[in-house]
Amino acid sequence: MQALDDRTDRQAAYPDPQLPKQVRYRDSEGEDWIDEFARTSTPEEFRGAMRFTVGKYIRRVGRKDAELSEVRKMRDYCQRWEQYLERMEGGQ
Repeated sequence: MQALDDRTDRQAAYPDPQLPKQVRYRDSEGEDWIDEFARTSTPEEFRGAMRFTVGKYIRRVGRKDAELSEVRKMRDYCQRWEQYLERMEGGQ
């Protein structure tokens, strides 16, 4: 399976309005690093990055930022991972 390469096909709607994409993380086309990585990485690389990031938040929940904030971040990463998988499988 190859990485997603059609920018308009894979550009994710950011699912959590409480965690909008911050301007400092976006490029001139509105993509953040996760969008770019989803487009340029292999499926295995993307899955590994999402597993690592979600795991990081699970391990530190309540120890760095407010617990609710950490859970919202985990939800955002999981939703973006889910959207990626749906696109890879042709679902949606």
